[in-house]
Amino acid sequence: MATTSTAPSRRDALRAQDAVALEILLMAPMRLANLVGIELGGHLLMHRGGGMRLHIPAREVKNAA
Repeated sequence: MATTSTAPSRRDALRAQDAVALEILLMAPMRLANLVGIELGGHLLMHRGGGMRLHIPAREVKNAA
């Protein structure tokens, strides 16, 4: 059986983005401003073992001590 592959559409990319945003909010509730400001390699860090770590510095959150 032959399969065809096509590049993901913009709609597919937006759905994936929404799914990731929802998962982040479920695991680490935060303000919308912090969510939209997440940068790969800056706030979202990949570990060599395959896991990821989300780090938002105190200076970027509303309730910074």
